[in-house]
Amino acid sequence: MRRFLVASLLSFSLLCTSGFGFADAAIVYDFDEADTGVVRVKLDDRYETDTIKIMVAHEGENPEFYDYDRFAEFEAYGITAGEGTYQIGIYQNTTGNSYRSLAMKTVIVDEVDPLAPYLTAVQNVRWEESDKATLLAASLTEGIENDWEKVEVVHQYIMENITYDYEKAKTVQTGYLPENTATLENGNGICYDYSSLMASMLRSLNIPTKLVMGFSNAKDVYHAWNEVYDAEREEWFLIDSTYDASLYQHGFQVEMERDSAEYRTEKVY
Repeated sequence: MRRFLVASLLSFSLLCTSGFGFADAAIVYDFDEADTGVVRVKLDDRYETDTIKIMVAHEGENPEFYDYDRFAEFEAYGITAGEGTYQIGIYQNTTGNSYRSLAMKTVIVDEVDPLAPYLTAVQNVRWEESDKATLLAASLTEGIENDWEKVEVVHQYIMENITYDYEKAKTVQTGYLPENTATLENGNGICYDYSSLMASMLRSLNIPTKLVMGFSNAKDVYHAWNEVYDAEREEWFLIDSTYDASLYQHGFQVEMERDSAEYRTEKVY
């Protein structure tokens, strides 16, 4: 445990108090679907005005911190490192960049389908059967049986209908989370919006899709894209719908599958 707490100091200061690891009825963990690559956390309204961070660490290493966003329902977080022990921590902001631990739970994942985490709905890849993006994905691909053809159809739709929002890119705040309905209704977004929308739509079609963050050799700014699994070829393929949309909208021909060597991965969801 010491390893991930030390590492977490790189992100923010922790004030560990006697509350560390306590069982609080106001905090509920749901590990029922951990073997599918997702854990859920719910805080009740007594924390409604607090800034809360959720930590997910695998085997006490490489902790990932998320801003807790949903107070009315369970918030889902992906566990994508495969089998092993995961620590799920909850931290409450006290002042400035200092946080105190509210709770810590451990879940052991004995067996997990390596594709399962990339089909679930999580905090930054949200989808439900009744939401706009899911219904659109189903409508666009109606009658198509081949999964890769479905990927091509969804990719084409995004290229044709979503433009890059340069003003939003200048002003986006830390902790921002995409909203697929807003992206579709506004018809624009930043790379995070593009990649979240594509991942959500494809996951709703039962096509494993990763949301990936890092850097592209094309431009030295933090970026987001997707990797999509083709079951027939048994391979992951990199798709960058943000750049593809820009190229397409300026009249250039687009090759959907990109060279992964041109990208540097930092985070995978």
